[in-house]
Amino acid sequence: MSTSSTSSRRMNSPKCKCKLDADLKISKTAKNPSRLFYGCPKYGSKSDSCDFFDWYDNSKYEQDRNELQKLIEDNNALKSENESLHSKVHQMQIQYEALQQNMRDASGTTISWKVAIMLMLVAAYIAKLM
Repeated sequence: MSTSSTSSRRMNSPKCKCKLDADLKISKTAKNPSRLFYGCPKYGSKSDSCDFFDWYDNSKYEQDRNELQKLIEDNNALKSENESLHSKVHQMQIQYEALQQNMRDASGTTISWKVAIMLMLVAAYIAKLM
């Protein structure tokens, strides 16, 4: 297979077996003219290259599909967490309102006891005067 020497690297390009970002190359064969493919960046150089090869359209589709699936899963997890947090906030609001009511009730009870004690002291004082 003949390839062009022009290559570029995509941000999401796959890794070749050498653990390098694969180069995007252009096929020059009669069977696949100008078709894009990924290949080892060392291919054609004097250094050892691996035999990594993947058509761009297949690889891109698979990568995009995998990325989309991960984003969907992440989104679903965030939705679930959001619903859980909304539920907890609602429960805490109910507890807060109940505590406020208890405070109001306790405050009213305290005032009632103070008034009752004051009335008893006044009554005792008046009784003593008579």
